[in-house]
Amino acid sequence: MATVQLDKSTYLDFTGYRFTDEPTVATAYNLPSGTVTTATNAGINVAIVLDRKQDPTGLLAEDWGARQKALANLDSSGTLWTTYGADKAQFDHVRHELETTYGFTVLDGTDSAANGDYVTSAESRTIWIEVDTAQQFNALFGTTLQQYTPDSSGTGPQYDFVFWNGNLSLPEEWNVKGLWIDTNNSPASSNMAPGDSVTLPEGPQSLGNDSSKQQDRTSHAISTLYDFPLSGLNVKTQPVGLVEIGIGTALPGDKTPPEQTKEFQERLTQFLANNGQSGTRTSNPGQMARSRRSNGRSMSVSSHRQTPTATSRSTTGPAMPGMPAPRRSRRCRARSGNVCIPPARSRAPSGTARS
Repeated sequence: MATVQLDKSTYLDFTGYRFTDEPTVATAYNLPSGTVTTATNAGINVAIVLDRKQDPTGLLAEDWGARQKALANLDSSGTLWTTYGADKAQFDHVRHELETTYGFTVLDGTDSAANGDYVTSAESRTIWIEVDTAQQFNALFGTTLQQYTPDSSGTGPQYDFVFWNGNLSLPEEWNVKGLWIDTNNSPASSNMAPGDSVTLPEGPQSLGNDSSKQQDRTSHAISTLYDFPLSGLNVKTQPVGLVEIGIGTALPGDKTPPEQTKEFQERLTQFLANNGQSGTRTSNPGQMARSRRSNGRSMSVSSHRQTPTATSRSTTGPAMPGMPAPRRSRRCRARSGNVCIPPARSRAPSGTARS
């Protein structure tokens, strides 16, 4: 089967695009000599994104009103995603190849409690697969997976991860338009604006940062200052998704779901009651309390509550170094970096690609 190399699908294209100007993974992550070996395990979930059945260029060239009318007509006739999603026959063919020729497990939400709420469908043009071994990765992408393991020097990242060198390849007949691997592992940033950098003075950078006048206001009171259109109105809205990376709804001292979800909901319910509001929320597993992230999470949740009857749903997003991933492999009960390990330790991040 003829293959084609995917442009801009190196490891650094995904993790360090416009973030680092280093030419290799080893230099971008400052990997000490002797810490990189050929990988055995992979432990990553990969999204393969197919082409659209119909090119949307003509639709996008229309003015806003014409686009909305065309989309509404397609939606009402039930043909929106059969038009701009993937070709169903092509989608089924690629999925069949992944499952039979390559032996991958497709993550399609049928066992979300174990594998996470991944969406695999022709409508989304996406097929999520579970890549457990380096051999599977090498066979599919035609690239040798590498394993980094920190040594005792303390130099480089202090967690394991897998990566690859060069671009990835896939069967040409699949007509793949993009890849996404469920992880986050950014290298140290480079100075991308040499000669134009500014060293800021210590202390507050504006009058607003230096004010000693503090006011305690509810999210509803703040929303009225900005003329939020639904502020205080009893309007039922669609659920709003809050991506809270790594932390989800976890609280300090929490153990595992559903206890942490229940405790968070109890506190949210009390907060809403104190402000004369109500609402519901749901969450997914794979969460860990992080103090610096909880402040932003609280701001997001409370700001969303300016609509009294709104519903929110929280997700943890992709895995990050030292954080548990949204799901655990059926064959690897836990991971360190991308290496399958015994159940005593939690899973950290998994490598990723992009095109």
